[in-house]
Amino acid sequence: MAITRLRTFCLICGLAASIWAIRAVMVNSPAFTVENRVDGLFGQWRTRTNPALYDRATYLFQKGYEYLNADVIASAAGENADRTADNATGQARAEAATQLLTEAVRLDPANAHAWAALAWARTGASRISDAREAMAMSWNLAPHHFDLAIDRLAFMEMLAGPLLELLETPISPAELDHQRRDMAVVARFSPQ
Repeated sequence: MAITRLRTFCLICGLAASIWAIRAVMVNSPAFTVENRVDGLFGQWRTRTNPALYDRATYLFQKGYEYLNADVIASAAGENADRTADNATGQARAEAATQLLTEAVRLDPANAHAWAALAWARTGASRISDAREAMAMSWNLAPHHFDLAIDRLAFMEMLAGPLLELLETPISPAELDHQRRDMAVVARFSPQ
């Protein structure tokens, strides 16, 4: 008799825990809760990877990255590849990307990819000093990452080239050290 009661009690506890877990997923997931969705550039909200449906930081990173690369996405979707957004549209997209990516790194401060994307978004929003701080976070979090090394080298090329006259402070020795390390990473993993 006591064993039957114990089994019944365990079953009820298991059922309650299952209901609680399902409710937690549904409340926090953009797939089930409209308030947790972020509108995309073309009106959609879906993400490219299933884990992002349950991870708000990843979801915001993907949406911010979409705004950051809107012209590439639009070209792939059938728009004229030779045509990019006008300055006002580009600035608005950079601001939207900055907001989304700022929230993404607040929720997941260890995402080096999100920090690098935030640096590019801030650059597009003419916030070069803030962009450099974001890129420094990416360097510190993933100093030997091949894909990020290529992205960060392109960022340094922008700083030393078209953005040079906009810099409030010169390129720092730390930034140059990071650049050298990224060059070594690229040379090691892609010697050609």
